[in-house]
Amino acid sequence: MAAGPVSGCKEGEYRHNGICCPRCPPGERVQDHCTAEAGTTCLPCEEQTHQTEASGDEVCKPCTKCPAGYFELQKCSRTQDTVCDCSEGFHCTNLTHSNCGECVPHRPCPPGQGVEQPGAYRMDTQCRTCPIGSFSDENSTTQQCRNWTDCVNEISPGTNKSDTVCSQNQHVLVIVLVPVTLVILFVLLMVWQKEIAKIYSVVHFEHGQCDSDTAGGKLAVQASSVKLIPPSL
Repeated sequence: MAAGPVSGCKEGEYRHNGICCPRCPPGERVQDHCTAEAGTTCLPCEEQTHQTEASGDEVCKPCTKCPAGYFELQKCSRTQDTVCDCSEGFHCTNLTHSNCGECVPHRPCPPGQGVEQPGAYRMDTQCRTCPIGSFSDENSTTQQCRNWTDCVNEISPGTNKSDTVCSQNQHVLVIVLVPVTLVILFVLLMVWQKEIAKIYSVVHFEHGQCDSDTAGGKLAVQASSVKLIPPSL
């Protein structure tokens, strides 16, 4: 319905059959228009309908259903329409005072670029070129640049779009070398223990022999120091 100055009615009124009728408040609709004898009859808006302003409408407006790419931020009420916002994986490109006019999918970062900042409700994905030593080989809205594989035997170097290619033999080599190395270390340890045992035995024997010689020498000295005294006549 037209506003007061246009219809010739006061603010808050609408014209019907040449009569200025009071508008129904927000959240209500006109059931019966006013007459010369009676005012406007109003009814609350039905389920899934709303009326945000005072009006002379006979039917409330239907509640908006959030389309694909949106989610329901605020449910519809009699006085306010549904508030929709961008779903995860989408961002808004046309923001109004209460709703997003258009939600579009986040753009994926192409091979050679990784995600620097993931997309959000109001921002698209931020990408960056993978620096030397890293790569990205897929279109992705979440994948960051990954480090090159450190190869023992390198077949081809990495780029910003591909990983380093390693020789498959290096895995076999590692599998073989590890147990062989452990066996060698074990054998060396056993040999070392045996050598230590031999050295200990020799030192112990020589120390015992030295003690025996010393004891014999002491007895000889004592025997030589004994004086024989002949008997008195």
